[in-house]
Amino acid sequence: MSTKKQSSQKDKSNLFFKNGIFIHHAFCVEGFAEPEKMVDEFKNELKHTGVALQLTAPHIISVDIFTIDMAREVADLARKRYTKESHKLIFIQALTLTREAQNALLKVLEEPKEEVTIFVCVLDASSLLETILSRVVTVPLSMNQSEKNSLQLAKKICTTKPIERARLIDDFIAQYEKNTFSRSDAVVILSLIIKNVHENNTSASRDALLKELSKIRVLMSSPGTSLKQALQGVLVALNLLE
Repeated sequence: MSTKKQSSQKDKSNLFFKNGIFIHHAFCVEGFAEPEKMVDEFKNELKHTGVALQLTAPHIISVDIFTIDMAREVADLARKRYTKESHKLIFIQALTLTREAQNALLKVLEEPKEEVTIFVCVLDASSLLETILSRVVTVPLSMNQSEKNSLQLAKKICTTKPIERARLIDDFIAQYEKNTFSRSDAVVILSLIIKNVHENNTSASRDALLKELSKIRVLMSSPGTSLKQALQGVLVALNLLE
């Protein structure tokens, strides 16, 4: 897989621009992205470089589950006519992108338009199909303290003893029943767990574990499913680590 990856820097705009021009037509932004702030940074970068490129109002889709219908909406936007002086930015920010949606995005990424730049913002780049990753530049973002705390919690769930792991999962369920822990919170934690397993686990069961956790993430993202059962499924799946 020829995935292109940029290292994180303090000024995020430098990760996307060179001489006032986007370095690629599509990016995977890995981490806790804030599209509106990113657009402001891009505008400041353009102002400093003196480039005449004008950014139109960005189109931002921010959802838990990015579906095939949303992918078709992005495709329609990307096919519209824009001038070189009026650049269109499209942001897809989701906890989960369905396989069908990702496959629908492929044609847009394979036939880029110079006046359109697409950003796929996810917590875990490994959640995307390899065919998507091979067509984008992946930019990992640095985390603030709260985000780092969430990542540390995910790592703890992966590395702690089974009895402590069960206690942590039970705490999530109790918080959810008290309305202090949401379905989106759960998907964020699970995405970070998957990221941790992908980067740090080298056991023979790693691929099977990633496959099972990814299935649970899709189910967990769906409002009609039982979050309690999904969290318990995470606990069972993580026993594969032992």
